[in-house]
Amino acid sequence: RDRYQRRVHGGGRQLCHQQLKTLLHSTVSITYYVAILPLQFIDPSVHFPGPCCLTLAAFVCMDCFAVLFAQLQHQDLQLNVVRAHQLGGWEWQWELGGRLWCMTKAADWKEGTAYPRGTLVNHRGHLYKSDGSMNVASPASTWDWLYWFLFRDVDRSPRFLVLMQCLVVGSLLMLVTNSQHWELYFVMLLFNYGLLWWFVLQRKTLLYKSMPLSMQLVAAGFQPSGLGAVPVVWPPQPAEAKGQ
Repeated sequence: RDRYQRRVHGGGRQLCHQQLKTLLHSTVSITYYVAILPLQFIDPSVHFPGPCCLTLAAFVCMDCFAVLFAQLQHQDLQLNVVRAHQLGGWEWQWELGGRLWCMTKAADWKEGTAYPRGTLVNHRGHLYKSDGSMNVASPASTWDWLYWFLFRDVDRSPRFLVLMQCLVVGSLLMLVTNSQHWELYFVMLLFNYGLLWWFVLQRKTLLYKSMPLSMQLVAAGFQPSGLGAVPVVWPPQPAEAKGQ
């Protein structure tokens, strides 16, 4: 049974990691083929400043990440929120790290074990406190922490995307007013402002569609039994269908 639970938890964690890795890999690949590779075919006699190339590559990378992340939200936001609550998260208790009595009372973290909220564990000489209702994530895994940070709340990832796009639009606005190549940055500003408007509308739509899921998570307290089975019924079913 323990071996089966480890296989179920490990498979769910790998699926969460694969989503984030695919997103980052696609962003880097598109940035290379769109913003970096074409520079090799420019006529050497044409002067193209290096800082301008780096700036264009940075904005292309941010735009690609934003569009791909928005697509991920549009397709699987509710499912990602459920997976994040099944995965759980940990908080590093740095203020308790030097206390010997905490280190002796805290149990060592074991892979495949679900820890309830508030549990203190010892992992690689550091103390961690479970943040989710039930936690199977690894305290030292950056991918687990990133997935929990982005999808622990229905509104967190849409709000993060809107704030990131606001920073991009603000940066482009400064470049338009202060750079010699303001025409290029002005075109990029129009495109990114359109993306910002789309992300704001998408956030409102996602919050409206995800309202039943948020109510289920709050009402049930979300006590998952494992990453292989989703305890929350999604999409919600009528009462008659559940009785049958």
